[in-house]
Amino acid sequence: MREGTEIVRQAWSDEPVNFRGEFFNYDNVFVLPKPVQRPHPPIWVGATRTEDTFRWAGKNGFHLMTIPFVQRTTDVLHELVEIYRGSLTQAGHDRMTRQILGKFHIYVADTFEQALREASSLYAEL
Repeated sequence: MREGTEIVRQAWSDEPVNFRGEFFNYDNVFVLPKPVQRPHPPIWVGATRTEDTFRWAGKNGFHLMTIPFVQRTTDVLHELVEIYRGSLTQAGHDRMTRQILGKFHIYVADTFEQALREASSLYAEL
């Protein structure tokens, strides 16, 4: 993911892609078309449990996507988001211009009881 992200960022720039990594190697590759957004479109990183991913996303100034229900407690997620925010600040990124998305699953039914009954059986299958 990290190498791929760097390659895509280079491909979106006005320069050719020149990259040497563990998994990918490119020399003088021109990529067209270029995105309209400059320096590039927003990059969102999905992070769930690994502190390193939260830290890397912050260091690079990327937006963050989380799935709160995979954490044991909301305190765990709060700590991970603080790692992300600290990494943003440490790398000189403006925390106020970065977004954090929490993805939640919902289930809709005619009544609360019906939704609870139906969704509970689906959740048990996971």
